[in-house]
Amino acid sequence: MADGGDGNQKTIEQYETNQTRHLYKIEKDNWILGAIGVEDLGNGEARILHIAVEHQWRRRGIGSKLIKGVASLLGIVRFEAEISWDSAYFFRACGFKVWSLGNVDEESETETLKTTWEEIPVQKNEVL
Repeated sequence: MADGGDGNQKTIEQYETNQTRHLYKIEKDNWILGAIGVEDLGNGEARILHIAVEHQWRRRGIGSKLIKGVASLLGIVRFEAEISWDSAYFFRACGFKVWSLGNVDEESETETLKTTWEEIPVQKNEVL
């Protein structure tokens, strides 16, 4: 992923200094293909703060692998996130429910959406 300068460094420092925030990445040949940053809210819940996949690696399942990997690693059964319309299709494809908060950022004129994902518990002997 491209180096964003000081902004990226400040974001990384927020993860390094806050014990409830976690940053994970998928690499290939020392190149970061995608990354996800989450805040652990406790009780199996987390907030997705950042998620990004290099443009040329999109639509190959990396974003959903990041979400599923974090869910498995941290025992997350419910995610929440505030997202833009641009990312709504991705989150829906990953099984998230998406709805509008009705908030519009005056500066960028973009609407904020709310999204949640809840793991559906599979009962013993249940056929999927």
